[in-house]
Amino acid sequence: MSNLRIVHIITRFILGGADENTLATCNIQAEHGHKVVLLVGSEWAETMKQRLDPRVEFIIINNMIRNISFFRDVRAFFEILFLLKDFEPDVLHTHESKAGILGRFAAAVIRRKTKIVHGVHIIPFVNTTSKFQYAFYFLLEKLASYFTDEFISVSPALAEVMIEKNLAKESNNHVIFSGMDLNIFSTSLPPSDELVKSLFADKYAEFISAFKIVIAGTLEKRKRVEIGLQAIKKLKDCGENAFLIVCGGGRESDNLLKLSYELGIENNVLFTGYTSNISDYIKCADLGLHCSEHEGLPRVIIQYLASGKPVISSALAGVDLVIKDGKNGYLLRTDDLVCEISEKIYSLIHDKAKYEKFAVEAKRTELSDWDQKKMVSNIENVYRGGDDRI
Repeated sequence: MSNLRIVHIITRFILGGADENTLATCNIQAEHGHKVVLLVGSEWAETMKQRLDPRVEFIIINNMIRNISFFRDVRAFFEILFLLKDFEPDVLHTHESKAGILGRFAAAVIRRKTKIVHGVHIIPFVNTTSKFQYAFYFLLEKLASYFTDEFISVSPALAEVMIEKNLAKESNNHVIFSGMDLNIFSTSLPPSDELVKSLFADKYAEFISAFKIVIAGTLEKRKRVEIGLQAIKKLKDCGENAFLIVCGGGRESDNLLKLSYELGIENNVLFTGYTSNISDYIKCADLGLHCSEHEGLPRVIIQYLASGKPVISSALAGVDLVIKDGKNGYLLRTDDLVCEISEKIYSLIHDKAKYEKFAVEAKRTELSDWDQKKMVSNIENVYRGGDDRI
């Protein structure tokens, strides 16, 4: 089977789910002998670049930013256009909304034999409350869909929306779960006490005696990490000893740190910032928490379960594929999330048998569809399937 010339393009390259998905895909495709180029926007993390296989060519598009900026977007479009023209890829694989729009439009201009694939990690227009933004984003996605050969959605729920909104057809709309190295989370031994002391430093005493909850992900408003902080405050007011580990960085970092002081729980929270050893922090926890308002099926939920941690999560579309409510975790059903989360954590703290049963069921959760090698194999099948161009 011949090797391919593949260009991936992603809006940001930080420690987020879509970013980790893209990193794994690029690395494994490079291992398979493909010529891989990764184009990233101005927001990228050095730690992510360091994890990239040296055979992957890394190019920064400084004018590609997450927010809409007409002049910078136009410049980014032409930068991408000229790069694609020079490289002449067999496949262009775009990720996230901004990169998806600019990349697909640019590839359409120089179409040639390039197969255009768009990865659907989230659908931006679905959750906006602004009618103008909804119409604008939808129009761009609709126009880009005419130039797209194949769509890859990270969950069945996202694939269903793409069909419902007439952005994709059943014939070119594929569900491929966002893969990862599950062994990092499922097979390693628990962190040693020495490592735990180094991870938590001057908060070790508060941590070691508490019920431990972890929230992992990019710290953005839609992640609603403040709900987790407020739940810790409520538990503390009820006399419970709970500790929250917040793994990740982002635009909300400073606001969340400030909120922890305002709530008087600064000694009950550790903010790790961006970290490459998220698996260690998850293994240190008793429970995984995910409060996001909207996204695809979050990778971090798979990581919690692979580590044998019960999960409390907002009832995002598709998470019921792995979270079995009342068996290996809880799905949040009410509008008062702070109260609901604190009550469910309280019940697990005081019912040891229930907690142990949840933990066993979490470890037993079938997660093989999220193996990264399986993901990349399925992606390459999409690239080659039914198309004599490649």
